[in-house]
Amino acid sequence: MDARKGFGLYDLLVAACIFILGSIGLLAFAAETREDSRRVRCGNNLRQIGLAMKLYANENRGAYPRTIWDKVDPTPIWGSPYDDEGNPAPPDPMRAAPDERPNPFALDDKPNTQYRPRPNDVTAALYLLMRTQHITSEAFVCPFTRQERWDFGGGAHTAMSWTNWSGRQGIASHLSYSYCNPYPSESASKLLKGSTVVAETFAIAADMNPGGHALLEVTLQSKVEEKRRANSLNHQGDGQNVLYADAHVEFRPNPFAGPKGDNIYTFNGPEVAERVGPAGVVGPISDADDTVLLPTAHSLTSR
Repeated sequence: MDARKGFGLYDLLVAACIFILGSIGLLAFAAETREDSRRVRCGNNLRQIGLAMKLYANENRGAYPRTIWDKVDPTPIWGSPYDDEGNPAPPDPMRAAPDERPNPFALDDKPNTQYRPRPNDVTAALYLLMRTQHITSEAFVCPFTRQERWDFGGGAHTAMSWTNWSGRQGIASHLSYSYCNPYPSESASKLLKGSTVVAETFAIAADMNPGGHALLEVTLQSKVEEKRRANSLNHQGDGQNVLYADAHVEFRPNPFAGPKGDNIYTFNGPEVAERVGPAGVVGPISDADDTVLLPTAHSLTSR
């Protein structure tokens, strides 16, 4: 039989190999395309947050969102006044009297003081955007994560029914981003213009701070894999989308994304040579070029 009239076993094997390799290539391309699409959507979320911050600042004499600030003890917290079960539960929005509705700035002599966040609450400051700028809860969820948009407890409840994400569990379920701690120490506040940061290269929000000791061990000279361990968990350690004060968003492959190479997930980082004293992950900023984005993912999963 003339072999030129049909395919032999060798031809079939070659064709099968080409098909398999082509399929693998298409799957890899599709996966990469999906990842790029989610990264873009994540960046768009931060752009929405940045726009909301700009609008908030325009309405508040240039100040970024902030609730109650304790200058004497500026230790940052998040998730108050709610515990992990969301208590105190919000009242029925259709029946509550004005003095009983959740208000982040409630006066001490009002019944709704129980809904007021405690001093230096970073997420409560960020939550103000949903109460004042009509930004949806979906904008606070990175599509790379398993988190879901918050429905505020369902029913007739809205962003106005709460003053913060509902405790640590609520943050872990519905918030993917960290916000620049707006509560400086009293000494650092003298170096700032109110609560407004003007440097265009200052990071004001980004994919959530991973937390942990790796952030204090990594340096600009560290190997790529060591820097990956200091990246946000949102993008599997590949890097993080960062929102800057001039409202642009950039994907950065390591956390050294602030002014002068500042680590955006630590305060008083030694990477800025003129700083002295201990660095840390959870604390107030030390000067106008210092960035620390909070909360941290580590704090939401550890007891």
